[in-house]
Amino acid sequence: MDAYFSALYDNAKSLNSNLQVLTPSMAQGANAEKWLFGSCNLTALIVNGDPTASAGYDWMQPTYTTKNDGYSWHNYWRQQKEFWSSNLCPSTDTLPSSDHIFQYFPAWLQTEITSSSKPAFITEADLFSPCPPAQNNITNKDAQADTTQESIWRFFSEERGADFVIAWLLTESPHYPPACASPSGVTWPSEIAWHEAYREDGTERDWFRLWWLREE
Repeated sequence: MDAYFSALYDNAKSLNSNLQVLTPSMAQGANAEKWLFGSCNLTALIVNGDPTASAGYDWMQPTYTTKNDGYSWHNYWRQQKEFWSSNLCPSTDTLPSSDHIFQYFPAWLQTEITSSSKPAFITEADLFSPCPPAQNNITNKDAQADTTQESIWRFFSEERGADFVIAWLLTESPHYPPACASPSGVTWPSEIAWHEAYREDGTERDWFRLWWLREE
């Protein structure tokens, strides 16, 4: 992957030197980070038979140091995990209080991002949807509109790693794929519906209005 994305960067620059190429947004919780998301257990990633590798990012340092014009990642979180932790993982007996994925990155990558003049973006930011279930206390954004807007506002205000946080708001009509059921028994038309600010009939969802119009 490192060779691929490094070559992709070089090729893009050769075609147009003015292009600004961000790092790929790695899949959250798929062995890219140092710790397994939601725990203080180290990622056990073995590449080419080397058991000392601990994170996918460790195998992509050229891509995340020199072969980019900025950084991007996705971040989905659970309600009550919006807060930035001063000490994410003191021990494996501790459950982290933070779902800010930046805090799960290897230390070298955290330093690279925070010390760089290049911009850093969360390109998808939203609460975990119930499709599939993600052990989120919020299972219905419409019925839990005030709790939803508070969680989104809190996560955005607490983020310390990214310079810009982009809300993941989608639009699709009709909804695909087929419906999925949350743990509470509420049926959502799709993953798309969970992230949309407006219903298919054009009406605004309460949680979006409450969050978007907050003075803070």
